[in-house]
This record gives sequence, C-alpha cells and structure tokens, in this order.
Amino acid sequence: MLFLNYLFKILLIGPYFIMVFSIIACLHVLTSYFSSILCYIIIKL
Repeated sequence: MLFLNYLFKILLIGPYFIMVFSIIACLHVLTSYFSSILCYIIIKL
C-alpha cells in the first residue's frame, strides 16, 4: 500500500517536474543564443 502511495505522488509531481525542467532548458538555450549574438555584435563592432 505504501508503494502505491509513493507511485501516486510520483505521478502527481512528474508533469510539474518535466514542465520545470523544459522551462529551465529553454532559458538555458535562450541565454546561450543571446550571448552568442552579443559576442558576434561585439566582434563586428
């Protein structure tokens, strides 16, 4: 019974964890993209 309760908690938390992880990944990609654009602009100047 304890195992089922644990599994239920994982199923509840799972989607939120995936959503948070994808948001963090998107932010990481965006920051690296913007920093590369800034470096490119600085090199051009």
